[in-house]
Amino acid sequence: MGLLLFLFLPALIFDCFAGLFGRYLAGRLVGHVCPLSLVATLPVGGTCKAELMPSSTPGPARTFNGLTLMAVHAHPDDEVIGTGGVFARYSEEGVRTVLVVCTNGEQGDGPGGLKPGEPGHDAAAVAATRLAELGKSVSYLGVSDVELLGYRDSGMAGWSANADPGVFWNVPLAEPAERVAALMRQYRPQVVVTYDENGNYGHPDHIQAHRVAVAAAEATGIPVKFY
Repeated sequence: MGLLLFLFLPALIFDCFAGLFGRYLAGRLVGHVCPLSLVATLPVGGTCKAELMPSSTPGPARTFNGLTLMAVHAHPDDEVIGTGGVFARYSEEGVRTVLVVCTNGEQGDGPGGLKPGEPGHDAAAVAATRLAELGKSVSYLGVSDVELLGYRDSGMAGWSANADPGVFWNVPLAEPAERVAALMRQYRPQVVVTYDENGNYGHPDHIQAHRVAVAAAEATGIPVKFY
């Protein structure tokens, strides 16, 4: 088990790209994953138990090898951009894979690249689209469990949304940290993956997700490895 844990690190470097691309080309789908329709309609704080909810793709019931990997991400789509290859590889190897998504992605582009604040941008519709895309994404990646925290997207650094007291960036750290700590106690992941302290490129929600994951890991002492 210890050797497998140490193998997670090189996978983060290479498999983010190669694993996902190779899986896509091979056309392999994992049975018994979170279907698009379920993830897209989950309530705030909702959970998709992939091993209990078979998708339309036939396949045997999932079994796990005793290891659990948790990724704490800011928005729908970050799971594939940042950890797509990691999820695909380790789910295929029998590792239980848990995705925590902190926001609903309301500050994403609308149809035609319509930006937040521009006439016609519908934040609720954007969130619904991104959650539907998340459902499709996790079905390809074989993610076994999805946890949606349901906070509001803060937008990119410098956007007017940053000042909204209700967005994720401005939520007092203790609240989301305790929610993620509760998930760590529930799933007991040996490995937790998130962003660096600058959110990889300064995105407020990525920075907050990092702080939340660090606080939860320190409070529980559960993860053996934290990336």
